[in-house]
Amino acid sequence: MSMMALFSAINVIAAVITAFLPISGLFLLLFLPLVSTVVTLYGKIKYYPIYSVATLFLSFFLTMQEPEITIFYIFPSLLVGLLFGYLIKRKIASQWIIIFVTILQTLLTAASLPIIKLIYEIDMVSTFLAFFHLATFPRVNDIVPLFILIISLVQTTFTFMILSEDLPKIGIKTNNCVNKYNFLFAIGFYLLSLISSFIYQPITLPLLLVSTFFGILTIIISITIHYYPTLVSVGVSIPITLVLIALSGDILPATAKIVIAFSFVFFSNMTYLFGFYLLNRHTFSKM
Repeated sequence: MSMMALFSAINVIAAVITAFLPISGLFLLLFLPLVSTVVTLYGKIKYYPIYSVATLFLSFFLTMQEPEITIFYIFPSLLVGLLFGYLIKRKIASQWIIIFVTILQTLLTAASLPIIKLIYEIDMVSTFLAFFHLATFPRVNDIVPLFILIISLVQTTFTFMILSEDLPKIGIKTNNCVNKYNFLFAIGFYLLSLISSFIYQPITLPLLLVSTFFGILTIIISITIHYYPTLVSVGVSIPITLVLIALSGDILPATAKIVIAFSFVFFSNMTYLFGFYLLNRHTFSKM
């Protein structure tokens, strides 16, 4: 419990610093989850609600004039740190930790938008679209969820990189093993994104992002085991795909063209699938 009190104090001090130095909020988003992750790893989960409530109460009390610090920095970091710590404690592979926490970050970010609009009467979506001159873009509804997902993925990845560097210093190791079946997820999510580009386009680009994430992991695996046909399929599919898109004109929806432009993910992972099951299974079995 004394450890939880210490780390709760660290959270509160960080909140107070942010109140006087707003630019430090960016560092809070990346570093504060580390504090709660350590609490989750070393403490008992049943005491975590006490730690969370104490942290939120003290943060809100000391930064009462700026409640957004508690709402948008402290509260999310407590949830993210809990999930990070729980998944690391369960020895979940790094890629899955990033994916699960990214989903949580995306939900928290999406939930914060109406709260910001209610409290400050600021429409963050409209502000973002106006800043990048995208308000009149025909597929604007596709961009917003993709932007939120990308921001969440980047934030989660950086935070996990910090965790991976710092946790071993206190005797905690993360599971950096890569799932050798990533290609199945890459292929599956790619097909879902392609189908959705014709049926329900707002989810197309997020699905494509997930597919690309798994696809790149597969390509990295291919390099490490020297299975170069995967790289060849990437090099061949990209120029052919771009030519086909250019020749398609207005036949295909704009979102479908974006998905097809990433067809190298599909073809490279299909090549990997072919090698996995038919050619060099003994090589893959050593991974």
